[in-house]
Amino acid sequence: MEFLDAAEKELFAAASWYEDQQEGLGARFLSEVEKASGLIADHPRIGALWTYSEVPAGVRRFSIRTFPYHLVYVEEPRLVIVAVAHMSRRPGYWSYRLRQI
Repeated sequence: MEFLDAAEKELFAAASWYEDQQEGLGARFLSEVEKASGLIADHPRIGALWTYSEVPAGVRRFSIRTFPYHLVYVEEPRLVIVAVAHMSRRPGYWSYRLRQI
């Protein structure tokens, strides 16, 4: 499983923010993301397809348990996490990253 650089930066920024809020919470967030990415790696079609018109076909999202984040990913041409997106952010803000795959 590969994370785009921008997605990895989002991941660690969110973990840092949670850690600043409460000791150990950032590690818990990282653990939940690790579990979710493992499920995606084992079952790539587990995530729901995006239905927003701004998002190209084939993009999936998988919710992080107990945190308001999605792992946004594609299966083709390879399995890649495109974004670690907060659920309250504008859908598709990361769509330009698809050109990097």
